[in-house]
Amino acid sequence: MPCLYAAIPYFSKYAGVASAGILTGMLITHSNLITPILLASPNHSIILRQFHRLQDSNKTITRLSLSSSILFLTGSYIRATKSWPITIRCWIAGFLAISVIPYNWLVMRRTERKLERLYEEEVQGGVTSLKEGEVVVKGEVRRLVDWWGLLNLGRVFGAAASFLVGIEAVRRR
Repeated sequence: MPCLYAAIPYFSKYAGVASAGILTGMLITHSNLITPILLASPNHSIILRQFHRLQDSNKTITRLSLSSSILFLTGSYIRATKSWPITIRCWIAGFLAISVIPYNWLVMRRTERKLERLYEEEVQGGVTSLKEGEVVVKGEVRRLVDWWGLLNLGRVFGAAASFLVGIEAVRRR
């Protein structure tokens, strides 16, 4: 039984690093590859449809962020009596990994809601909630998607910092 107990912190730290790396890769891909592909679409309704489908991946990003954070914090909890510098690095990596979720809620949610509202109005043909005299400018969709791609780079910093701090915690054992 002691062998299994000793292996849990190592497994959790390595799995935390792997999930933080996957999370970082997904977020970089969204900003550097998918956003330019969306902006290259010929029609703003196509952009809105593609962006709506892209929002399904936010669930995966949330799950990866939570799992990475839980794995790092589990590794730090079990390892707490062995080495405090490693434990503190695991705490920092766990909190940086979970910082992706509040960043999305606080910074990106407004732009995502505008794009979803435009999707409902333009593509689904729902009832418009525009104020009187307000018109949807076709360039507004491209501007919002471009702004979303830029804001998404902010999420990359939290995930990448978590990945790098986690690597340092694993390397130091």
